[in-house]
Amino acid sequence: VIAYDNAGNNKTISVVFYIDNTAPNILSVGCPSDAKENIAVKINVTVVDVGSGVSEVMLSYSVDGGETWTNIMATAKGGNLYEVTIPGQSSGKTVQFIIVVVDNVGNMGVSRVYSYEVVSEVGGERQPSPSASGVSWTLIGGIGAVAAVVLVIVLVKKRG
Repeated sequence: VIAYDNAGNNKTISVVFYIDNTAPNILSVGCPSDAKENIAVKINVTVVDVGSGVSEVMLSYSVDGGETWTNIMATAKGGNLYEVTIPGQSSGKTVQFIIVVVDNVGNMGVSRVYSYEVVSEVGGERQPSPSASGVSWTLIGGIGAVAAVVLVIVLVKKRG
């Protein structure tokens, strides 16, 4: 860019533009296969965005087969590591969750659905609850619910 004034003086400034159309990458998600009843579960997530950088990491979880979802913002732990804690649940629940990562220009990365069973302790050993068996979930409905949650987040950010 070159700017001129009325006396013929000029000033040149170079501006470099980067176009970031790449979603952030979710490199790893630490997920247990089961958890003790009424004990919170920490989930560690490693994410990276080589373009504009990571803006936020959110976990969305469901304990009713994907009918309703609750969002929790993750806490940055340094580097590319984030941590989020899912509250303790009652025995027999299947906890399903996804990770949503948004970069600084609004690109979004969404993980696959992870899950773990909440078990009780009987006689000092962990035992899965019989009510946990046979839990089914319609992935399309769950993804639709998550997409709606993500859309609300994006719209709120654009208005804010």
